[in-house]
Amino acid sequence: MFKKEAGYFKETENDAVMEKVNLKGETIGFSILKVSEKGSSPISIALQNKQRETKV
Repeated sequence: MFKKEAGYFKETENDAVMEKVNLKGETIGFSILKVSEKGSSPISIALQNKQRETKV
């Protein structure tokens, strides 16, 4: 479960995925854009922060 706390979104290597990080640089969430346009093709991206790697 992702935390509800202050943070900002930053770009990832995938144009459809934005990563939300807190002020410490820790991943606290993500947003997948234009989901309905993606159809049945899977979205795969590795989100990284200072402490660990999170796979979506």
